[in-house]
Amino acid sequence: MQQLSETCEAIAQTMKARGFRKGTIDRYWRYWNKLLHYMSCNGINTYTPKTGLDFLSDTYGIFVDTVLTQEKKVIVRTVQLISDYFEFGTTFLTSPAVSIANSLMRFGDILDGFKLYQRKNHDISAITLSSYDRHIGKFLLYLESRNLKDISDITAEHIHDCCKMIAKTSAGTAHNMSCAVRVFLRYLHKEGVLRDDFSTKIPFFPYSRQSKLPSALDEEEVAALFKAINRASCVGKRDYAIIQLACRLGLRSGDIRTLQFSNIHWERNTIEIVTQKTGKQLILPLLAEVGQAIIDYIRYARPVTDSLIIFQTCNAPVGPLSAAGISSIVKSYARKAAINTVPGRHYGSHLLRNTLASALLKENVPLPEISGILSHSTTRTTQEYYLRIDINQLKRCAIEPPQFSWEPTEEVF
Repeated sequence: MQQLSETCEAIAQTMKARGFRKGTIDRYWRYWNKLLHYMSCNGINTYTPKTGLDFLSDTYGIFVDTVLTQEKKVIVRTVQLISDYFEFGTTFLTSPAVSIANSLMRFGDILDGFKLYQRKNHDISAITLSSYDRHIGKFLLYLESRNLKDISDITAEHIHDCCKMIAKTSAGTAHNMSCAVRVFLRYLHKEGVLRDDFSTKIPFFPYSRQSKLPSALDEEEVAALFKAINRASCVGKRDYAIIQLACRLGLRSGDIRTLQFSNIHWERNTIEIVTQKTGKQLILPLLAEVGQAIIDYIRYARPVTDSLIIFQTCNAPVGPLSAAGISSIVKSYARKAAINTVPGRHYGSHLLRNTLASALLKENVPLPEISGILSHSTTRTTQEYYLRIDINQLKRCAIEPPQFSWEPTEEVF
């Protein structure tokens, strides 16, 4: 019990150092205290991963195959943090304020050198470099927790433990992290830092985006989402403009978050940007309702700042929205609008891109045009990802079942 209490305190201190708010840490403590109470009532003195699983099932009815609500995901995460800390000696939870890469004490320079090499030799995009911070940062953070003094001291045991760490993440994260760590280890071997090429020891974690149907809102839900926004407040004016951009034009959250005044050409009624994800030049019509929402925010709600980025936080310190800010805004209004938040349905900012794609498909807009609006690299991306939610078109592909005459006296199978 004492060991678990000390572990929870160490995790809380780590979260504080990584920029988590006090309210978030207090929320985690509520569940940790319940876990401590559960152990006390059941006479359990030493925490094990099985203890965590029993706590989840006995207290909250959460099992391995349970479809999790947002709140239950938080509960599972609080327990997983403890299990990770006991196994790996650290926690990999990150906040928008401080990234994992910025939490590194010894190996931050090595990660920076790797990213510089990738940028110079392979023309890696900014988004991929950011993913290196997240995925390779976890690997390096684990090595630091094992008191590794020099990166050249990596052993097969470290790689084995890294694979165990990767295997515990979601399918998409496991695929991306394994690929990133594999490239990083290959780089270390090529540069002569590691004698052995450990990249060959990282297994392949398959993942297909097509395994999940994209979530989208129908017309009534879109109307309810906009109605839930209080446009009389400064926050409401900002959020209304943001959701207009995402829902009517299909802009990605990163492009909305970094949108500048120079990207809006009022004389031509266009929004012109270079997308962060694909690096493509994108020119979209500035729809009247979108333009009016932006003007309303700039005139009456935007805080005074010299920043060229349009959307800013409303509370001090004033600054651009965080990477998770747009998704948080969408989720907040989805809850206020009482939109059907069934487990498994995603409510981030990408939901609004999916909604636009679904609406365009219903209007029989050609795929190349939809691909251009959404700034996809190829039409194939649009086709493979979004055609699966066009129910009306899918109905046209249905085949009439053959006539079947039941004859009890004859063998059927």
